[in-house]
Amino acid sequence: LEPHPRESRPTKYDSDWPLSKMLLKGTPHGVVLLPADRAIAVAVSVREQRLDEAMPSEELTEAERAALDEEETRRAARPPPPRWREAYSVRLLDAESWATEASYALREDEWVMCMRLLPLRDAATRAVTHRLVVGTAIQQGEDRMCCGRLLILAPDDSPPSSSSSSPPTKTKAGGEG
Repeated sequence: LEPHPRESRPTKYDSDWPLSKMLLKGTPHGVVLLPADRAIAVAVSVREQRLDEAMPSEELTEAERAALDEEETRRAARPPPPRWREAYSVRLLDAESWATEASYALREDEWVMCMRLLPLRDAATRAVTHRLVVGTAIQQGEDRMCCGRLLILAPDDSPPSSSSSSPPTKTKAGGEG
């Protein structure tokens, strides 16, 4: 049997098939194998603290402040509790070493809903190319309409030039369509 990847934990052989685990430092939401590129695409979310959306602090008048007792005054003077969000990204891992080759960060509040490998046939040459399709959604609450995008990523293309999301760390991730 092949040795386990350098980035993974030791392989366990006491299950139905050899099992290797890797520390992602996030929550995995989808995995797609890209056999032609010898890569693995993983959708991962990491919990981040929101710094820009603190709860509004209400200014109290003198009459209201006098009506509050000391405990309520201390409670009102405390900073608001932190707010958290899930920051999603799509990582491209090498299939053999499991090292991160590229990463594509999604927009704020954009979630990965599905990931699929899409074979496309060129009409002129009849050659088949594979693209990673990522379906995303931006959910803004029950009373607002949800919107989303379909990202078509090519592992062998150059990175997209988009100001709305951060570019991949290497040139292995492709553009969106």
